[in-house]
Amino acid sequence: MALLPLAALRLEAQLVEGLRKLGLERIEQILATPRGPLARRFGRVLHQRLDQALGHAPEPIEPIFAPRVPRARRALLEPIATPEAFGRVIGDLVGDITAQLVRLGKGARRLDCHFQRVDGQTQAIRVGTAAPTRDAAHLARLLQARIDQIEPGLGIEAMTLVAQLVEPLAAAQADLARAGRREADVAGLVDTLANRFGEASLRRAAPLPGGMPERSVATLPALAPAAGARWADDLPRPGRLIDPPQPIQVTAMLPDHPPAMFVWRRKRYRVVQADGPERLHGEWWREGGTEARAPYSVRDYFQVEVEGGGRYWLFRLGDGERGATGPMTWFIHGAFA
Repeated sequence: MALLPLAALRLEAQLVEGLRKLGLERIEQILATPRGPLARRFGRVLHQRLDQALGHAPEPIEPIFAPRVPRARRALLEPIATPEAFGRVIGDLVGDITAQLVRLGKGARRLDCHFQRVDGQTQAIRVGTAAPTRDAAHLARLLQARIDQIEPGLGIEAMTLVAQLVEPLAAAQADLARAGRREADVAGLVDTLANRFGEASLRRAAPLPGGMPERSVATLPALAPAAGARWADDLPRPGRLIDPPQPIQVTAMLPDHPPAMFVWRRKRYRVVQADGPERLHGEWWREGGTEARAPYSVRDYFQVEVEGGGRYWLFRLGDGERGATGPMTWFIHGAFA
């Protein structure tokens, strides 16, 4: 910013003109000039704006909200600084917000609570929901769980709650057959976990129409709608896949005998039981064509149990007979619980 004109500091036109008469037209010239003489002649505003631009002096700002965004504010008679007091004010603010959401026919997806300190600084906490909601008790619990992030300093003199993201939420008919029975609040559980551990840490597995195991499972948000594919009921799969598969050294007879022993991460495992092979031919539309054009698309999978009880999912690249189908190398692709 050194080459910017002095007007970029938001100075009055009269002050800028006075500096220009002294040959000072850019910010770099002010930085190189002693402060004392300029302050005596032009006052403190010049260097106050300069320090704010450089980040040396604080400059509190008042957040600007869109007029249609549901929001509620409480100006407090006396500053407060305890979590209990914050919780009571949050409860009042949430009640105001939910009333506005009912009138709009919408539910909140993201809420920001701003805390104005007596020294002019503003702090904020944010919570999100997996589905639109206007359950006041649930929203208040989410916000109150994050009160410990606030540093009140000398006290909080005002609090503002804003529903930054809202979505339509129509009324739903209750199921009379289940009257009096409490349904599991999955969305509430998802919100509680996501706001504590992070939304990216809460995912669910969903099937995909893929031929290879690593492309047959996707991770989606916890409440995302399910895809069209279905889980295969007759093909057992490990609960955890290793991505990418890791190479191992295997002792096994060709073409279709299961491994008798394998070495993984410098540790030797002796196989006591095995099941397989389960042959997968891959995805010709991904691999580039027919088997002749994509020779390494054949995998023979084995489920093995080793001494000590561990169960693993191994595969051989190739059918065990024809070299064109693969180099006959082995990999570990997952572990069963």
